[in-house]
Amino acid sequence: MPRVSVLMPAHNADQHILRAVKSTLRALPADSEIVVGCDGCTDKTELVLRAVDDSRLRVLVDSSKRGVAPTLNRLLDQSDSEIVARMDADDICLPWRFSYQLSNWRPTELQFANVVHFGDGYRLPRPVFPLRLEPRLSRVSLLFENAFAHPTLLTSRAVMNSLGGYRNVPAQDYDLWMRAALRSISIRRRGLPAVMYRHHRRQITGSIDANRQKSQSTMLAETHRMLCHNVLGLELECWRALRSEGVHGSEAGRDMALLRSSALMISADWTELEKRYLKRAIFRAQRQDPTRISSCP
Repeated sequence: MPRVSVLMPAHNADQHILRAVKSTLRALPADSEIVVGCDGCTDKTELVLRAVDDSRLRVLVDSSKRGVAPTLNRLLDQSDSEIVARMDADDICLPWRFSYQLSNWRPTELQFANVVHFGDGYRLPRPVFPLRLEPRLSRVSLLFENAFAHPTLLTSRAVMNSLGGYRNVPAQDYDLWMRAALRSISIRRRGLPAVMYRHHRRQITGSIDANRQKSQSTMLAETHRMLCHNVLGLELECWRALRSEGVHGSEAGRDMALLRSSALMISADWTELEKRYLKRAIFRAQRQDPTRISSCP
């Protein structure tokens, strides 16, 4: 049984998936595997994967497109490792990723790392400021934004099973983090980058429609409302206002003001760096741009 299973959903990813897989294999410990879900691919993704000669790579093929969440749940079901990690089919895994993340791995938490942004819109690769997010800051920042890059996830199978895997919602990653916070599962982001996070034009087009779907999701709105109550003790309806829809009416404006002031009150005894990060998260949430490619900072 492999110790780590890296789950990689892929749909028509033949342009970048070879580099994603090879960079992950180079970084992986010997007793690990990558499980790729070829999700209704109509390009050469499967052929590219079949040409990789490494026993640590497994490929599961679906002839019809299921979507990211169902594919990830299938990959979870078809693997049995103690540790579960994520990787996207268009990103690049940095060589130290797994030695770095496993060196401080805790089986009861969701662990993330920072990323280096590159690709369309970036003349040079841009690393995220190497700020660690500890659980208390992670929990509150989730009320405003998703600061956790999905392809850097490392956690235990036990944690994933306790959460019931992914739900088929527009932001299956953000949804999972919020549900984890509701169950008091620690969420931690380490300071160094572990993945080169690629931006490309297809994401820009898709993100406008994706943001619209997120804002209209009643399941995400309910999870966010429950998290507001869990963290702040307040019944707030802020999801649509936070997802680029703007504030509609006096009640939504009041709830947004309460969300901001209550979060800042919680942070009163935090370090200055943590307070500054939270204020920036609040500022970013107030000026959401529907053309932004990614929600991770």
